[in-house]
Order: sequence, then structure tokens, then C-alpha cells
Amino acid sequence: MRKLVILGGGTAGTIMANRLNAALGHDEWQITVVDKYKTHYYQPGFLFIPFGIYSPQDVMKPKRDFIPSLEMIHDSGGEIYACRAAMDMFHYTKDDLWDGVDDILTVGDFYQKSAGAQIIFT
Repeated sequence: MRKLVILGGGTAGTIMANRLNAALGHDEWQITVVDKYKTHYYQPGFLFIPFGIYSPQDVMKPKRDFIPSLEMIHDSGGEIYACRAAMDMFHYTKDDLWDGVDDILTVGDFYQKSAGAQIIFT
């Protein structure tokens, strides 16, 4: 089985995860998404909050709403990890992450786990 790692579940990572999940054979590819947040913030919408056009709830959505394939990736044997350095920098705990995140990795752990994988930085 070939491995593909997508670093970041932002706009680019979300698009990549969904498109690759649809395009690649699940029997041949294991897709892993690494991200530090479980909530997506639609930043262009922040401009409209002070004017009452959007509320904060309008611009904040769970990432699983935009990356429904995370469950599919996870259920098909793919692994999803968070970055220890980012977690420490932003003072996040495991409770801040999507429930399907398998573990929090250091950079060394990441390099060890991703040996032989195709890595896409987003």
C-alpha cells in the first residue's frame, strides 16, 4: 500500500484530501491528514461580523463538515496525526482536536512514521 501524507487541513489540505480520496483507489493508497485544529474559520467572513451580516457561528464550522473523508480515511486504515510543536506553540491539548486524531507527533516521530510516504505540505 502506498502512503500519502497531507500536512494541514486548511483550504488546500481539505481540497487535496477530498479530491485525492475520490481519485485514488482505497485499496492502494493510505491518505493521512495532519492538522492542529478541529474547527475551520472562514476568515473572509470575519469582515462581515461587525456589520451583523454574519455571526461568529456562521464563520466557525467543524472541519469534519468539510472533510467528510476524514472518517473514511480513518476507517479505511489511514492515520491522522497532530503536530506536537504546533500544539505546544498554540497551547492546545488533545481535547482541542478532532476525536479521530490518532496521536500527537513530534517532528522525529513524523519522519519515522512517514518513511517512504509521499508528503504534501499545505
